[in-house]
Amino acid sequence: MIVLSALAQMLLTACSKDDDTNAAGFKPPVNILRADLVAGFDRRFDRLDRDRNGTVELSEVAPERLARTKRLDTNNDGTITRDEYKTVQLARFDQTNANHDGTLTTPERDAAKLLER
Repeated sequence: MIVLSALAQMLLTACSKDDDTNAAGFKPPVNILRADLVAGFDRRFDRLDRDRNGTVELSEVAPERLARTKRLDTNNDGTITRDEYKTVQLARFDQTNANHDGTLTTPERDAAKLLER
């Protein structure tokens, strides 16, 4: 009886694993609020600013992220200030948020990715 109970528990655990995708490639929708984006700016910028000097030099950026990060350097001086970072991120959010309701939905992000191609 104990063995059967343990086996049943193992099967239930295996069947209930939380996975981001299933066989059809489904990913659960994720909504990003503009207020949440703004609230996390400093934390995300500080993570990029590895030498903690208040700016992000392109030399601090991993090579695989360099092209994407260069877009944040709006004055092309080789460094990204906190203001540049915030301005570009908010502009991108606002452009992607098609209905301008302050919530970026999965369909809006997917549509923006299609336009980038």
